[in-house]
Amino acid sequence: MSYNNKIFLQSDFSCLIGVTSLSLNGFYLSSDFITSQNLPASITSLFLYASIGPRINGPVNPLLKSLTFSPNESLSNTIYFSNLKTVVTYTQSDYTSEKLSQFKYINDISTPLKVNSWSFIPINLPSLNNINLTGITFSYLGPNFDISSFSNFSTYKGVGSIYLFDSKNVLPIIPFPPSLLQLTDNVITRISFSMKFSTPQSLLSLSNLKSLSYLNIPNGGQLFQFNGEIPFDLETLPPTLISFLFSGSNLYAGLPNFKSFKNITTLTLRNNSISDQLPIWNVDSTIKTLDLSLNKLKGTLDESYCQLESLYISSNQLSGTIPTCFSCYFINLGSMLDLRIEDTISIDFTIGFDGNNFSNLNLYSDQPPCTTIVPNLRYDSTSGMTYLFGRDLGFGYDYVNSTQFIFILDVPSISYYAITSKPSIGFYIDFTFKFSSTVYRVSSNPYPPQINSISILNDLVIIDGTYFSYNTSIISIEIGGYNCEVLSSTFYQINCNLSTLSTLPPVVSGLVKVGSLTTLLPIPTLNNSVVDTNQCQSLFYCNLNGTCSNQQCICDSKHTGIDCLGRLCLKNCTVNEFCDQTVGECKCSSGWLGSTCQYADHYASSLLQIGDLISLYGWFGTIHNNITINIGSTSCINILASDKIINCTLLTKPNNGYQNVFINQNSIEWIGKNMFKYQEDIKTILCYQNCSGNGKCNTTIGSCTCNQGYSGFDCSSLADLGQGDNKEGQTSIGEIDENAVSTITNSKTSFEIMITKLVEQSINGDIIKEWDLKTNQWLAINDKNNANIFKFNQTLNETDCTIIYTIEQVNNTKEYSFAGYSYSIESGSLKMTISIENYPYSSTLNNLQIQMKSQVSLAISNNNDNDCNEKETQINSSINDNLLNYISIKKDGKQMYGRFLSLMLSDDRSTLMSTSIVSTGNESITLGLNLPYCHKCLIDPDFSVLLSSDFKSSCGNEGDGGRKSYVIPVAIVVSVFGVAMIVAVGFLIKKKKSSIEFKNRLKAINKT
Repeated sequence: MSYNNKIFLQSDFSCLIGVTSLSLNGFYLSSDFITSQNLPASITSLFLYASIGPRINGPVNPLLKSLTFSPNESLSNTIYFSNLKTVVTYTQSDYTSEKLSQFKYINDISTPLKVNSWSFIPINLPSLNNINLTGITFSYLGPNFDISSFSNFSTYKGVGSIYLFDSKNVLPIIPFPPSLLQLTDNVITRISFSMKFSTPQSLLSLSNLKSLSYLNIPNGGQLFQFNGEIPFDLETLPPTLISFLFSGSNLYAGLPNFKSFKNITTLTLRNNSISDQLPIWNVDSTIKTLDLSLNKLKGTLDESYCQLESLYISSNQLSGTIPTCFSCYFINLGSMLDLRIEDTISIDFTIGFDGNNFSNLNLYSDQPPCTTIVPNLRYDSTSGMTYLFGRDLGFGYDYVNSTQFIFILDVPSISYYAITSKPSIGFYIDFTFKFSSTVYRVSSNPYPPQINSISILNDLVIIDGTYFSYNTSIISIEIGGYNCEVLSSTFYQINCNLSTLSTLPPVVSGLVKVGSLTTLLPIPTLNNSVVDTNQCQSLFYCNLNGTCSNQQCICDSKHTGIDCLGRLCLKNCTVNEFCDQTVGECKCSSGWLGSTCQYADHYASSLLQIGDLISLYGWFGTIHNNITINIGSTSCINILASDKIINCTLLTKPNNGYQNVFINQNSIEWIGKNMFKYQEDIKTILCYQNCSGNGKCNTTIGSCTCNQGYSGFDCSSLADLGQGDNKEGQTSIGEIDENAVSTITNSKTSFEIMITKLVEQSINGDIIKEWDLKTNQWLAINDKNNANIFKFNQTLNETDCTIIYTIEQVNNTKEYSFAGYSYSIESGSLKMTISIENYPYSSTLNNLQIQMKSQVSLAISNNNDNDCNEKETQINSSINDNLLNYISIKKDGKQMYGRFLSLMLSDDRSTLMSTSIVSTGNESITLGLNLPYCHKCLIDPDFSVLLSSDFKSSCGNEGDGGRKSYVIPVAIVVSVFGVAMIVAVGFLIKKKKSSIEFKNRLKAINKT
């Protein structure tokens, strides 16, 4: 633009104060318009289009950070980079193709310079020493371009993107620049070269371009190949490369191995004269967009290509049928009158298959309705996602429409996902898919199939209702025991074919199964019959065993129940039987066996021995045919049996140790494992560790009388730390939390006891059923009458079995008598009782096993006074046939004792039990307390925590500070056949947040 032949100066625009960007189109400007400094300081961007006059003969105005220079005149000029060093973004182009500029760029920068992007139309490739560029573009290269300047690629380490365009095809064919491929330690992420290259002598390596993300060679020329293959070594593709475009060559060797493009998501190989057949697509490939247009591909298109997000194969020689995953979304181009943006995408999608010999593609006619879309829904509770999955579901979020959620593409054509809440039962979503008016209703938490009506037309069965599926592969129909072949299905209707319908009775039992959900109902078989299932639908048409009247079933003479499902027994059941209406047969009641349930399912819960006289207590019934009693291998004779007691006399003395008891009557054998031990074997009761040399053993009761200063079951613990060098004592603090976990802490050592499992076992020790007694499932029960008792309750799922765990604080030493054995529990102990009621045994030969876990930990502490006591864990045990068995676990001068009495109360009677070691480890021991079958069982192990005799109450300054915490597991497994267990633990108690301290078993001296 000119005004009265006026040439504009920068000062002519000085009034534009506050303006940040100035764009001038067609102005005559002064030669120094770019370099002078008379523009307002606010202008930082200058755009000169079709300008005449300005030159860059000096430094650009330093206020200008962005400069676009597009002259409308042919210029020949040398531009020095020092004149552009303040410009962050620089673009130089020709306004018209008739007036071309000849700019030569010279790098005279001597110190590092960082700019954004420069775009030139140069006659040379300038050096970029000392320059860091995000991107540089060379376009419209002219015939005078200096090819030798390509060697300057060796200076392009700091360039992020390089674009080179021979738009007019005037450059000679040259080798691909080796200086670029040899460039190490570069930051190049994008390379786009539109020019022709010669054939290389070997495959070109891209290994030095370690940051390369995009490589585009859109017009490399027919010669740019190596033996008919892509001239780049595909094994050297950098792992950062995600887009690879190579076009305009002659790849006569055929398609490359797609597996070589390991991390690439977009692969374009257009117009390369590739003559080949499409292989089966590798579904594990990272490629999401594939463009093979304008080649010579032959053969057919496999369905495996449905898992690409975008596919372009136009103008090839392919034939056959396009898979429905694509054809369902083709459009009629002749109907596209008012184009929208989404229409252009669909047109591009459809045209991507044009120019082949496909039988099901006509760009200018309507496609037939798509019948192959199969949607399914699944909710994943772990991720909180609802997945839409199936067949022919489209290639992006815009293919799926739901008014409730936005679904994001997961796997093309196969699955989508949306963030949702957990669906309620019966929840469903309505979907429509691109170019289809069909509404698909799908449930992610369906009801079982809801049947409304059934129609019969010749061999065709039409089932109408809801909560079916579009996926025929998960639907099965059975009619009278025959499979009805599913032809089609929707959410509302199933069509199946059964050729044998006419051979079946008029109404037969049927089954409709969708996924894992099943509905049973009667189905008619007569031609042209229609059944309204709203009549007694909830009663399954009375299961064909009656008639429906006013929504109520009137059962026939052989059936019973509101739905006539129950079968009446054909004979009267005896007093020991009940009628099992599921099969219409008399079955034995609990506790009875035999063909007419005349024999007792006998068992013994306890045994009493007086000399050679044996008394067995339990349930034996009133019929004792051919009864025999054996204790191990010894017979018990002179048998006198009643329903609850059997008396007999030992023929000879049984073998030593525990023996099994065998009761055989009515050809039914029962075995009581380790139930008997001859009483003469118990002449003396040995003390644990022989009192460690620190006391005297009372062999009558198996208890140590410790010397002064010692305590514990084996007299190995200190009774008084207030002597000699031990001036400071240790106080044990106990805590019972709301999860029924008891914790004992003494100095830095803590013991923790909890119940973890209940296991039902067979006579051979096989696990029949296992119950995980989670700590967070205990329900605390307050005892208002006794503040020292804490109760916890837990009921096993789907049973009436209740476990009550009681912990009593023992404030004062008490004497106890258990199963005829007397003992004491001292002040500061916890008495633990476990009650198990109403456990549903699978067999009278089975027993229960309670697992108790105890673990000791060393807490982190800044107090290192106790470091000299830190020692490895020691485990000792005395498990044999004695009346008393022991274990001890010693850590850091503290010792936990376990005492196990070989007597128990079984159904309120004293009897023997046994203790065995199940397993041991470096820092753990597992014990089994084995009891006979009973309805009420009570056992009495005893646990205490004391200081050992080598404990030092003061370590001076020998410690090394706090230590990392660690856990030493000590698992105590208690086998229980019934109701209760007592555990006494010697430690002090802290109820919740309040501190209630008790004296230790031995006198504890508080730290000062």
